Amino acid sequence: MIESDDEAPTVATSRFRFPTCFWIATAAVATAGAVRHGWTGEPQIKGLSFRYVAVTGIGDQAGVCRRDPSDVIRVGDRYYVYYTKVVRAELPASWRRLYPSGYPGTVWCAMSPDGLHWRELGRVLGASRSDTFDSFGVFTPNILRVRGRYWLYYTAVRPTPGRDDGGFDNNSTTDPTGIGIAVADRPEGPFHRIKDKPILIPAGDPQAFDSYRVDDSCLVIRGGKIWFYYKGRSRAHGPAGAPGPGLWRARPPGLPDPGGRYERLHW
Repeated sequence: MIESDDEAPTVATSRFRFPTCFWIATAAVATAGAVRHGWTGEPQIKGLSFRYVAVTGIGDQAGVCRRDPSDVIRVGDRYYVYYTKVVRAELPASWRRLYPSGYPGTVWCAMSPDGLHWRELGRVLGASRSDTFDSFGVFTPNILRVRGRYWLYYTAVRPTPGRDDGGFDNNSTTDPTGIGIAVADRPEGPFHRIKDKPILIPAGDPQAFDSYRVDDSCLVIRGGKIWFYYKGRSRAHGPAGAPGPGLWRARPPGLPDPGGRYERLHW
């Protein structure tokens, strides 16, 4: 979870992705083990166990896919989570083969007093107008609070060029993703896009690890900089290719909108 604190923000980077419902993973340290974590050296985890607990309000629902939960943030005495939502019955017939993927999705928000019992607040971000990178679907959100504002990072796709129905093929030549940002003054929105163009796009080299997909934003504030981790997928491997991790590091510090002031790393 993220403790909302502008002076010393912290980010938990683990996210659980399930196609139809959310679960909360609660971890307990065994009496014989210990957990030690710090920024210096590698974390050491011994004797760690956890269990899954079903949540209410945003759980399993026939014909509805809620997936890709963001980091959970706490604002005052409430918790907020953002996620992809797709309702199969609301999709045009020619798009339903995409279900339960997040490609035709929109971003929703839910609120909870305890992290287990949730109330769905509604959609906070939908597809944009027809000539933008995010005009078909928006999905896999993550959230970051900086300087009292809420920055929603999201992945998006446009319709496949040439399709009469405005649908999406998910091919590795004409259907790349992009990552955009929307911002709000309150955790429940309204969120407004900061620009019509993505802040991160796939690499131009077809052999690069992220030439086809950039996705799954993960944000960490450390050392006065915003560290932006993401998943990449290469066009060389096709739609089924194995993803790899990447990192962009913001310069100068403190700006959620990179404006091109990033360096790309891969390992």
